[in-house]
Amino acid sequence: MTKTGFVKRGVESFTLGDSASIESLRPNQKGEVISPRSSLLILHAFLAEKGGMAYRADLEAELTWHFSGVWGPDDLRPHKATGRPRWLNSLDWAKAEAGKGRTTNTGWKLLPRILNRHGRKNGKPFTILALDVPGVDPATMDWLKAKPLSKAGFKKNCGNCRRKNPLAAKSCGRCGKAFPVPANRTHKLLESHPVQAKKKRTSRRAT
Repeated sequence: MTKTGFVKRGVESFTLGDSASIESLRPNQKGEVISPRSSLLILHAFLAEKGGMAYRADLEAELTWHFSGVWGPDDLRPHKATGRPRWLNSLDWAKAEAGKGRTTNTGWKLLPRILNRHGRKNGKPFTILALDVPGVDPATMDWLKAKPLSKAGFKKNCGNCRRKNPLAAKSCGRCGKAFPVPANRTHKLLESHPVQAKKKRTSRRAT
């Protein structure tokens, strides 16, 4: 592998909620991570299955159910600053990208925008995500749309001088220190028209 970024991109497909197709996915090895696009497509499909709206905690449980047997050591590697595993950072990217309303599925069909907003209930934080489509609870949609749009993009910090740099940067714009070579992305993508399995999400694999 050369040191020019994502060279090898394995592509596999599965059906939402179908154990057999999920268990046929190849587990990631060291140096590989599931692509953020894989999380993005599950995000859309899961919200559609839930009637257009769901809590983030339920989405995280869904991703765990599907990918717990596929994540490799780099997917689970904690972020230096937050201590959160890398797959959760990919989910944050998927949420931000979904809010732009320009996501397509594997059949190149444009998918609806996804809105999200944080709140607190009985002193506990929560996050709601919803498809921006007709039929979702109007009061919740009004609350979601009242959130100011963030103009901040995703950045990465230089470990040497702490400057924030664009994700695509290969070296720091301030001190010139080279960033580590990124892991290969492996795509675990939903079928274009997945069969929505009406089954309970049980402990399919050991987590």
